[in-house]
Amino acid sequence: MKKNKKVKKIIISSIIVALILSILIFITYRIVNDENKLNVEEKEWISKNVNVVQNVGIPNNLDIFGKSSKGVFYDFLKDFNTEYNININKVTYNVGEEAPEVSFKVVYDVEDKDVIFYKEHYVIVSKEKTDISSISQLSNKKVGILASDEKIITKYLNDVDNVVLTNYETSTTLFQALEENNEIDFILIPLRENLTSILTSNYHIDYHISDLNKYFVFSIKENDTLSTIIKKYFASWSSKNLQKTIYKNELDTFVSALSISAKELDYIQARTYTYGFINNSPYEVLISGTYGGIISEYLTRFSEFSNTEFQSIKYKDFSKFTEAIANQKLDLYFNYYNLDTEYNKIDSLMNISFSIIAPEENPLILNSISSLTDKTVYVLKNSLLEKYLSNLGGINVKTYQDEKELKKIAYKNNIIVIDKESYNYYHNSFLNTYTSRYTNTLSNTYNFYVKTNDTFNVLFSKYIETLDP
Repeated sequence: MKKNKKVKKIIISSIIVALILSILIFITYRIVNDENKLNVEEKEWISKNVNVVQNVGIPNNLDIFGKSSKGVFYDFLKDFNTEYNININKVTYNVGEEAPEVSFKVVYDVEDKDVIFYKEHYVIVSKEKTDISSISQLSNKKVGILASDEKIITKYLNDVDNVVLTNYETSTTLFQALEENNEIDFILIPLRENLTSILTSNYHIDYHISDLNKYFVFSIKENDTLSTIIKKYFASWSSKNLQKTIYKNELDTFVSALSISAKELDYIQARTYTYGFINNSPYEVLISGTYGGIISEYLTRFSEFSNTEFQSIKYKDFSKFTEAIANQKLDLYFNYYNLDTEYNKIDSLMNISFSIIAPEENPLILNSISSLTDKTVYVLKNSLLEKYLSNLGGINVKTYQDEKELKKIAYKNNIIVIDKESYNYYHNSFLNTYTSRYTNTLSNTYNFYVKTNDTFNVLFSKYIETLDP
């Protein structure tokens, strides 16, 4: 018996030793074969060029990344100089002008040698807030664009009927045309490049076009040692610093454009804002004490961007939740519900899309929402979807209160009208035998509601508009 125990100990010890050796070998291999580690030639180049000034082109009119000698590109070069003691001469130029060969640039197409700092996307902007749920709503509209973007935008909008595009040579003339409101209804522009103009004009971002892109890159010169060293440094720097640096410069841009004072910003950052919710997967859920879901991503990003804190409070039911709102115990909440409130509305740009679902064996065919006339359907109680169905008339609308009741209804093979994201989430579990028979999007959107109409409201509302839903 003792002999068997000895053998077991030896085997276990051998396994542990083998695991440790494997880990050490793996770590050693990664260190030795790190493609971003400087080689001997590059180290020698640094030693020889310590006192030599190196020219690098950098935009000086690009919000957040390079403007008035500040931005992500400038911060990166500062850290690069600290790391390698290489003296960089920043050769500034404006986006649209010819850039030096070794430069930070804005490009439509990325080459293999380019180092991508940021993937820019386009937005539809208006003077008066407009609910847009699809690019097709630009049909028969007059849209202003930059002449430099004409090729990619014309191609992208090829399937939109009768959209009238008007070219402008500069952002200044483009925004002026929208302000005068006699030539164009909307402008379609790159978001980050024009952020200051959007904010200072108090214009509205109505729609994000996430698959129409430009790129902010560092463009490498062939057979250039400095370029190679910068590329290798970015690989390690970006994982720890890129997003943090973007947030810092983004906040500076917002604060400047919105004329937020240091005192006002300090007040926002010193407070903890109370956020209330009811479990509503996949939007909001509390699991093991941790708040998560789609909406948590919005709050997390704003928190990291602005250095503010949120305290999330979960309410067990709708009545407790509405009581907290009525007594103004919450600083903000996200609204899926048919509520009358004195809180200030902030558009999330998140569409209210829904699916009408039924069990696979149900032969139900729907060509429009009116096909539900005289049928019994279930929908979340007190929701905006319940209000929508009830206002249509002719439909026997019944409700469920929460996920538990939804499960019971699903097991009884009922027709259900459900938020599209919720259906996609539950389709992997208890709604796996249900199929979608009809989908549509309401004309309005889901919204945040904020108690106060102060600097926090301004900063939060403008930042939320910049997030692609």
